[in-house]
Amino acid sequence: MNRIDGKFALITGGTQGLGAAIAQRLAENGAAGIITIGRSDEKGKEVAQKITKDTGCKTLFVKTDLPVVDQCRIRCYLKFFHNNQLNYCYLDLR
Repeated sequence: MNRIDGKFALITGGTQGLGAAIAQRLAENGAAGIITIGRSDEKGKEVAQKITKDTGCKTLFVKTDLPVVDQCRIRCYLKFFHNNQLNYCYLDLR
């Protein structure tokens, strides 16, 4: 995989399986920050904490219903960008 130093990513379905593996791999390859979204609050927070601990890449989780695209956008905005939980307000990879 190519390096993605300094890039920010949003991973859907990042609570398990392929989504979690992609988030982990992006963090290992230089991502500056990752937001994972999914339905399982417990799994999502666990995966995000593990990635942050393993790689040092700030990884955050948003619980949302994936098929409802507007809900995903609104919850990501409100939880992170509006409340300044992240030091960026754009995404490089979606």
